[in-house]
Amino acid sequence: MSLGGKINAVDPAATANPHRVAPLIGFFDIGWWDPAEEEKWLTSIREVYREVHADTGGVPVPGDAYDGAYINYPDNDLADRR
Repeated sequence: MSLGGKINAVDPAATANPHRVAPLIGFFDIGWWDPAEEEKWLTSIREVYREVHADTGGVPVPGDAYDGAYINYPDNDLADRR
């Protein structure tokens, strides 16, 4: 995570959290009150996410632009190849 300081002295391969040098962490969040609106809002946030990561196929791929994704956020879509 982008915490800076001594945490960056640890080899990224040595722990479960390798994201040490990211300048920021992006977190997409959405909520709704009416259960009938679930599909509408999930589709909306998924479209935003795909647009933000359009240059890497709609998901954050580790490389020059992205450090990947922190899988421990409660996001079912991170593990879904679709």
